[in-house]
Amino acid sequence: MTIEVMKQLEELKAIVKSQAKWITLHKAKENMEYPKWTEEGYEFYKDCIDDNIGSYDFWRLLVINYRNERIGKPVRFKTGTVGGTPDSAC
Repeated sequence: MTIEVMKQLEELKAIVKSQAKWITLHKAKENMEYPKWTEEGYEFYKDCIDDNIGSYDFWRLLVINYRNERIGKPVRFKTGTVGGTPDSAC
């Protein structure tokens, strides 16, 4: 191998290592316990949630919905039948 090829190989190794770290960090966000910053929203909706595990996006949307619910503008998602009455948090 030439010095140039060896240099390119080292650069690729550094890129792969960096990408592996990024992937690991983002995989951890796919299946996480509710973060501290979602506690109010989690307590409000916990009767509607099966457990306290969800993706980062799930927790983010839960907080957005909770904040809208608090100001009287609930966000309703059309994902099928949801338990409870139309006026309930669920």
